[in-house]
Amino acid sequence: MKIIKQGLIIFTFTLLGILIHDWINIPLPSSVIGLGLMYLALSLKIIKIEDVETVGTFLKDNMTIMFIPLTVAVMDVFDIIKLNLFDLVIIMVISTTVTMIGVGLFGDFLRKRGKKL
Repeated sequence: MKIIKQGLIIFTFTLLGILIHDWINIPLPSSVIGLGLMYLALSLKIIKIEDVETVGTFLKDNMTIMFIPLTVAVMDVFDIIKLNLFDLVIIMVISTTVTMIGVGLFGDFLRKRGKKL
């Protein structure tokens, strides 16, 4: 019963994210909205971490299963990807580099700020 309750809580936040995305029509994926709402509820102690921990850990540990449909979809359109492969590789290298630099700078900022407090 505990696992069903936890699954329903996670599903509820996913559904709320979908409903808000459809209602407000903002350019964020509904899953991100749902996760944000769940984070907010956890931060405000509306729900406890114990209320979602078991199912959340299971989903996190088995996340690779969720990528199988994406991989199959990429295989279906590989001819299109092959035509733009060089451009895609350049974009991935640049975006990864910018992300790594940004996270590093932000981490340094937080570390320095923490020492001053």
